[in-house]
Amino acid sequence: PPPDTKLGISIGYNSTQSMPELKNVADNSPIRTHFPQNLTKNCCIVSFKSEVMGQVQPKTVEECVSYITKLHGETTAIQDGGNKLEMVLLPLKEEASTSV
Repeated sequence: PPPDTKLGISIGYNSTQSMPELKNVADNSPIRTHFPQNLTKNCCIVSFKSEVMGQVQPKTVEECVSYITKLHGETTAIQDGGNKLEMVLLPLKEEASTSV
């Protein structure tokens, strides 16, 4: 999407896993179709990879935002189709609930 387009993703920090977490990809996100259905929320972000930055393992939410913002701002590469971001996501297991 163009640089001024909001991506509709929410990123937080998972203190249990000590990793950044993809909290949610909004239903109306322009990049939602690039995510498998089971990886649109509650996934730890293991790494990013692109031609611009190589492979990185973000440790903080700020690093995630910085990498995504940098890549999203590269309009020429996006228009040429050469600026793709690959994400390695680790789905978090849902807590089992028990009723008494």
